[in-house]
Amino acid sequence: MSGPDSYRKRAARGDARTLLVVDDEPSARSGLEKLLSHEGYLVRTAPDGQSALALADELAPDLVITDMRMPGMDGIELVDKLRERWPALPVIVVTAFGEVAAAVRAMKAGAQDFLTKPIDFDVLGFAVRRALSHAALSAETETLRRRAREDGGVGLGAMVGGSPAMQ
Repeated sequence: MSGPDSYRKRAARGDARTLLVVDDEPSARSGLEKLLSHEGYLVRTAPDGQSALALADELAPDLVITDMRMPGMDGIELVDKLRERWPALPVIVVTAFGEVAAAVRAMKAGAQDFLTKPIDFDVLGFAVRRALSHAALSAETETLRRRAREDGGVGLGAMVGGSPAMQ
């Protein structure tokens, strides 16, 4: 299953979540992969932004965790490119340089969260769960809105209900 909305469909169904970890440091990638795999996520990794985009096209991940500073395409550029393709895909940006300006840039680019290294694993776990939960709720909301439009339930005062009395 791939394509721009497949991660939203998986999130709405509650299937296993696929995470893409992007970091130019092999030990950071490996550590995050082991930690997140242990938490029950399917984890794939990429060493740079270009590889991450190609892998994202193939995987349609539910969430991306990317380092801020990488050679070639940095984390902010990656967030921008991911947003172009998948506007609702949650992205968490991680950096060893906890500058306020960097955090603001990441959030303005569309990052769901911004964490500093060394990573507190409890904080990372919470950020991942929160981002995935938000994505699932957004997907469910969009599904309900689409159904309401298809059923003619748009407009002020329209009621949505499945029981015979409501119909």
